[in-house]
Amino acid sequence: MSFLSNLIGGGAKGIIEGVAEAADRFITTGDEKNKFVVEVEKLVTERMGMMEQSARDTVKARMEVIVAELQHGDEYTKRTRPMIARWGLYTIMWNHAAVPTLGGLVKFALAAAGSDIAAAVNVAPIDLPTEFWVAWGGIVGTYAVGRSFEKFGVRNPLTSAATGTPSPEGVADRVLRGLG
Repeated sequence: MSFLSNLIGGGAKGIIEGVAEAADRFITTGDEKNKFVVEVEKLVTERMGMMEQSARDTVKARMEVIVAELQHGDEYTKRTRPMIARWGLYTIMWNHAAVPTLGGLVKFALAAAGSDIAAAVNVAPIDLPTEFWVAWGGIVGTYAVGRSFEKFGVRNPLTSAATGTPSPEGVADRVLRGLG
């Protein structure tokens, strides 16, 4: 049984038991109850299989996009993911470290100068939208997982796709062709 089935399996078992209890109240013969439970189990298993296949297809499609980006000849396309990760990090550092620090310094300077405006100065970071956190977190998470696998010695096209680091075969091929 796959990971997804094990994860969802407990919930499916609870659903089947609940349906069986409801069936007990309306179906009177034991043979009819058993047939009903078997049919419900078959339907639930079929639906769970469809959900698992859908999840696999989604992961496969995402992986194909990443591999296609990295196999593209344009260096900008290959480096877009690390550039987005750095841009997000700079945005977070500016918003949550630099802006409050600079605002505090301005407020302190105005207060030291005896200005009444200092009390009105309130510099707070901007609330970054959820979409930013989801997109940036997904990109950085993919990179982090790929780098973790690389550090454990797993070097293959998938880890290379996640991290942007060329696979050893790719480096050897470039050196042999005189491009590296």
